[in-house]
This record gives sequence, C-alpha cells and structure tokens, in this order.
Amino acid sequence: MPVRTAVLAMAAGAALLLPTAPAQAVTPLTPLTPTAVTPTGVTPTGVSPAAQTAATWRTAPAHTTAAGSPTARSTARAVAARAAATETITIAATGRVTADGTVTLSGTYRCTAAKGPVLLGSSVAQGADATRYGIGGSRATCDGRLHHWTHTGGVSTSGSLRAGTARAEATLLELRPSGFIPLPFLHARHARDITLLTG
Repeated sequence: MPVRTAVLAMAAGAALLLPTAPAQAVTPLTPLTPTAVTPTGVTPTGVSPAAQTAATWRTAPAHTTAAGSPTARSTARAVAARAAATETITIAATGRVTADGTVTLSGTYRCTAAKGPVLLGSSVAQGADATRYGIGGSRATCDGRLHHWTHTGGVSTSGSLRAGTARAEATLLELRPSGFIPLPFLHARHARDITLLTG
C-alpha cells in the first residue's frame, strides 16, 4: 500500500473515533416590530412648534394694552374726558366797582394735566358797549384741587363801568410747549351775568 493511501486511511479511522458534537438548536428569527418614528420638529401630539405658536397668537385676546393699541387709545380718551370734566372755572354772582372804575371779580377754578404755564384771566363788559375790559390776571395751579381766585383791576376810561348788571367772563388758558412757539390750550371758560356793587 502506498504511503499516501495509508495516511488517508488512518485519518479516516481517527475521524470515526472522534466524539460527535451535539446538534445546536436554531433559534428562529424574531420578526421586527415597527417603531414609531417622530419626524424632526414635530411634537408627540403631532403639532409642530410653529403651529403651536400660531395657535397661541390666534387665541390671544384681540385687544391689548400696548402703546397705540385700540385699548390704549380708548383708555387715553377716557382719562382725557375725565380730566376735562373736572376742569372748571366759576365767577361769583357779585363783584365790586369803585368810583374810580376799579373792579374786583372772584370765583373758583380747578384744572389738571398742564404741560406749560396756565393763566387765569377775567374780563367784564357792561351795557350796550361791546368793549370788554380785562380785570387783572394770575397764574393758575393745575393740581386737580379746587382753588379760589380774586382779580382787581382798573378801567382806563373813567365812568365806563358802574354799579349794576354786567357780563363777566373767566378763562383758564395754557401756553403749551410746541417747538419754538407755545400754543394756547383752553382748559376751561365760563361767562355769566353778574351784579357790580359799589365799593
């Protein structure tokens, strides 16, 4: 027997003497379970952040208190209306006139929200003469409180005013800053018939 054949025969015999390894159980493959994939930028509820933001703006109240909004403008008008309602000036029912034509008028006033100086002026006219005579003048204090005023002034033409019925007028006029030239702003005005008493 050739040497190569003898070697192959011995190897085959040895292979028959080797223990056989037990067969291993094959585990069947587990089918894949579909996994929910959340797209980028989408919340678990299925609404994107941009959509949520838009929804928030849509559900926000239509009116806001930001400057220039309808609510802010309405509030400003209401405040101005209340301020205007509290701004008043009155004239006492009687005044005084002396023999030399010196007249004294008095009354009360209240004003608010002034940005410039407010001047309180008064005047009087009598009879068929349309001439109005300015009687004094003063600086008003616009702090929202009630103040009393008294003005005394002489009439240049002697005998122009005398005891009796007269027409008096009083005004609260503000010189409101506006660029280089202040503009007049009327806070309150009152006119009425009064009686001038001697003295």
